[in-house]
Amino acid sequence: MNIKSFCVILCFILMLLSCDHGIEPPEAIKTKTGLSGTIYYSNWDSAGYTERLKVVFFTEFPPQNIVEEVTTGRAKTYPVDLSTSLPLNEDSTSYEMLLAPGEYKYISVAQQFGPDLFSEWRSVGQYNEVSGDSLPSTVTVLQDTVLPHINIFVDFANLPVQYIEAP
Repeated sequence: MNIKSFCVILCFILMLLSCDHGIEPPEAIKTKTGLSGTIYYSNWDSAGYTERLKVVFFTEFPPQNIVEEVTTGRAKTYPVDLSTSLPLNEDSTSYEMLLAPGEYKYISVAQQFGPDLFSEWRSVGQYNEVSGDSLPSTVTVLQDTVLPHINIFVDFANLPVQYIEAP
């Protein structure tokens, strides 16, 4: 094999290796579906012992049992990992939760007020479109949309009606 043939074959191999898939449509843009907002806290000195805080997104209202709702998947938590808490002793915390499309009838900030992960929970705030309303507001999550401004106000000195039932 002469040098000229070798160079032609080498160029052909390099061309093949450098080609990708040619012209093809760009990857589909991945869109998010869920909710986002800010949790505003006041009166931390009235909170008492706090093991952790979670935002809980319930599809049913009133929820039957927070632990059962979460463990069966009928309710989702933020942060998703059950052992992780929202930051404590902050003025506010922003969140973005990816959720399946549908209605979420009760969105609550839940406080674990003792060491037992499976029983010592209470609601310390809930989403309300109208401030001061005792009933929570339903939120509809649409496919490919992150609904903003689902803000929750937590006043540890003035807790909402307790709809969350712990075992």
